[in-house]
Amino acid sequence: MTKLKKHISMFLIALLVFGLTSNIGYANEINNKSVEQEPITYVVNEEQQVAVYLEDSQESEILFHLIKDSVFDIVELGDEYSYIQTKDEEDNEVLGYVLNEEIDQYAIVQDKPDEEELSDEKQEETIETPLTEEPQENAPNEEEAVSEENTSIDSTEGQDNLTEEDELTEEESQTDELKEEEQQAVPDEQEVSDEQPVKSRMLMSKALVTVQGVALKNPTNVYTESSRNSTVLKSYSQGKILKFEKSNNQWLQATVYVNGKAVAGYINSDDVDLLVEKQESSRGIVYNENLHVYATPSKNSNVLKSYKEGHTVVYQTYSAQWNEARVYVNGKWQYGFIHEDDVIPENTPQSTLNGVVKNEKLNVYSGLSKSSNVLKSYNEGKSIKYRTHTANWYEATVYVNGKATTGYIHKGDVVNADAPQKSLQGIAKNRVHVYSSTSTNSSILKSYSEGSNLKYKTFTKNWYEATVYVNGKATTGYIHKDAMVDENAARTNYRGVATASPTRVYANESTSSKVLKSYSTGSILKYRSYTDNWYEATVYVNGKATTGYINKKHVENSKNPQQSITGTAQSEVTVYKKASTTSSVLKSYSKGSKIKYKTFTSNWHEVIVYVNGKAHTGYIKTNTMEKGLKGKVIVLDAGHGGHDPGAMGIEKDLNLNTANYLRSYLNAAGAEVIMTRSTDVYLTLAERVEISHQYNADAFISIHYNSNPDPSPNGIETYYLPSNEDERELAQLIQDGVIAETGLRDRGVKNNGNFYVIRENQNISVLVELGFLSNPNEYDTVTKAAYQQKAAKGIFNGLNQYFN
Repeated sequence: MTKLKKHISMFLIALLVFGLTSNIGYANEINNKSVEQEPITYVVNEEQQVAVYLEDSQESEILFHLIKDSVFDIVELGDEYSYIQTKDEEDNEVLGYVLNEEIDQYAIVQDKPDEEELSDEKQEETIETPLTEEPQENAPNEEEAVSEENTSIDSTEGQDNLTEEDELTEEESQTDELKEEEQQAVPDEQEVSDEQPVKSRMLMSKALVTVQGVALKNPTNVYTESSRNSTVLKSYSQGKILKFEKSNNQWLQATVYVNGKAVAGYINSDDVDLLVEKQESSRGIVYNENLHVYATPSKNSNVLKSYKEGHTVVYQTYSAQWNEARVYVNGKWQYGFIHEDDVIPENTPQSTLNGVVKNEKLNVYSGLSKSSNVLKSYNEGKSIKYRTHTANWYEATVYVNGKATTGYIHKGDVVNADAPQKSLQGIAKNRVHVYSSTSTNSSILKSYSEGSNLKYKTFTKNWYEATVYVNGKATTGYIHKDAMVDENAARTNYRGVATASPTRVYANESTSSKVLKSYSTGSILKYRSYTDNWYEATVYVNGKATTGYINKKHVENSKNPQQSITGTAQSEVTVYKKASTTSSVLKSYSKGSKIKYKTFTSNWHEVIVYVNGKAHTGYIKTNTMEKGLKGKVIVLDAGHGGHDPGAMGIEKDLNLNTANYLRSYLNAAGAEVIMTRSTDVYLTLAERVEISHQYNADAFISIHYNSNPDPSPNGIETYYLPSNEDERELAQLIQDGVIAETGLRDRGVKNNGNFYVIRENQNISVLVELGFLSNPNEYDTVTKAAYQQKAAKGIFNGLNQYFN
C-alpha cells in the first residue's frame, strides 16, 4: 500500500516556491520534500451499510457497518482496500479495512475549508505566480509545473527575442507535429497531456493577463486575423487546454508556433470555455439519465465512469461548462470531467409544482427507478403536489403509515397544472357523457347524442376537459377520449354493399331524421368513417352535393384488400348487376366453367364480364364458386378474460380452451383463423367487434358458457340477430352440430341476440352458450377438457356445413 498524498493547498505550495526563490525571481529546481500527510475524511451519503473488515479481505471478520452519515478517515489507500479510522456506535475508535469500490459508490469527501486536493494521477498543476517587473536573463517565462511524483520544479531558459508579456502558448500532449529540432528551438512551448489537462490559474504580468480555456469546437481554430474567413494558423481538438490573452472583445489574441516560429493569432471567444480563477468544491445530483465522467473536458473523450440519475457526486468547478471530479477506476484514483448540464448542485432551490395524474395510475417510488418499491399510488386525474428534482423525475412527500416519506414521480406520469392545454373540436362517437371527475363512476354533469359536435381541451392520457353549463353555471367536466373522434382526424373511405331494403341516407345521425336518398338492396355505395354507429356519405340532392349519414347496420364493407382468384363454377353461375339476386342478370356460366373474380363481401364476389363487347362489373354468389372452409376468415371470440372472469369465476378459461380446440379444427380445414384473444387478457366489446371488421370476417363466433341464479336450467342455445337471414341459418347449423356431438339438452336458437358483438357487427356473427355452469350436474360435465373438445367439433361441423 502507498501512503495517501497529503491535501496541501495551492497557497502553501506558492509560499514554498517563492520562499525558496525570493532572491533570484525563479528557481530552477526544488529538492524533494517529505511532508507528513493528513487522512482524507469521507462521509457515507447513501442508505447503505458499508462493511468494515478486520483485515483487507472479505473473508475476514466484519468489525461493524458504516451507515448513512457515518464519518471516517482514510489512513492508508490501497489498490483494493483502504485502511480507515472511525468511531463505532459507542464512540469507540475503530480501525479497519473498507472496499474502495464501496467508498466510491456510497461515500463522498467531506468538505474541508481552504484545502485543495493534489492527486497521484494529476500530471501537472499550474500555480498563480506573479511575474517579475522585467524578464531576467535565463529566468523561465512559462508557468511552473508541480508534479506529485516529483515535487521539483523544472524551468527552461527563455528565448532572447520573446518576453513573458507577448508569449501565449498552447498546452497539449507531445505530438509529432513539432520535430525535435523545433522543440529545441522553441523551449518555451509547454506540453500538456490529452488525458490529464492542466488545472490552470490566471497568470498576471504588468503588460497583459494570460488565461486558459477549453477548446469547445472540433476543431478549434487559431486564425491569422480576427475573422473566421482568414487563414487558419493552427487547429486543436475539442477538450484541449489553450492559453491566450484575456480580453473583453469577441476575439482573443494567442501565440502559436508554426514551423518553430512564434506567430500571433486570434481565437474566437465563442470557441473556448475559460477556466475558473479559483476552484470551489460542490456536491451535486446526477440530473440526466446517465452521467459520464470523461477523461478530458470533451464528450468525445473516453468515459472513465458513469453514474445513474439521482446519484450524489462530489466535484470541483473547472470552467463554465465543465466540473472536475475524482473517481476510482481499475483500483486507482484519477481525475475526470463532468459536463455542467449533467449535474445539478445539491443546494439548488427546488420549485414546488402542482399537477394532475396523466395515466390510469401514478406510482410514487422509493427511488429513481420504476423497478423500485412503490410507496403510494394515485388514480388518473388526481391533483398532486411535487418538487423539481432531475431531468426525468420529480420529488414528492407522501405519508406511509403516518410518516412523511420522500418519494419520486416520473415526469411522464403527470401533467403540470400550468402546462398549456390544446383546444380541440370533435364528434361524439356514441352517446357521450360529461363526468364530474376523471372516472366513469363519477356523477354525470351532462350528456350529448351521437354525432354532436363538441369543444374541449387536452387534459390527461385518457380524458379531455370540457366546460358545460349546469343550471346556468359554467362547470368543468371530463369526457373520456374513447367517446370522441377528432373533427380533423383523417377519415377512412369505404366501399360496400347496401344490405337493408331500402338502405337510406339520413340528414342526421338518426333513423328518425329526414331521408335524403334511398338505395335498393345490393347497391354498391361509397362512404366514410364517422361515429360508432354511422358512416358519413355525400349524395346529390337536386344536383347539389349534400352530406348525409348511413347506419352501419345497413351496409357491409367490401374486403380490403380484395383478392384475385381463378375458380371453378360448382354449379350454374349467375352474374348479377348488383350484389342481390333480385337485380338484373348480366351473364351466366355453366358448371365447371373457369372464372376470374375478386373477393368482395362475405356472400358476394366481384367479376368483370363482357356484354356485347363492353366490360361490366357484376357480382356472383360466393357459394357458387367454391365450397367449404378453405380460405374463409373465421374470427373466434373467447368471451370475457383478464379482470373479467365470467360465470362462476372460471368461464373465461373454458371459453379460451374451447376456442383453441376449434381453431385446430378450422386450421386443418384451410380456414384463416383470427382469435380476438389467445391469452388471458381483457378486451372491450367494441375491440372485439373491431377485429371482426378489421379482418372482414366471413363468420364471427362468440363462445360462452351460461349461468343463472336458478341452478335448474341446463342445455345449449345459440343467438343471432333476427334481421339477418344468413345468421339464422348459421346459428341453426351450429346448434345442431353441438347437440349432436355433446348430447346435451337442445334449448334451440334464439332470435333475440341483442348482444353487442352481434348487434354492432357488420359481418355474419352468432353467440353460442355451451352449457350452464350454475347447474351442478352440467358443471361437472362442461368443465372437462373432453367436453370442450366435443363442443368445438360441433361448432366446426356447423360452420363446415354452412360454407358447403
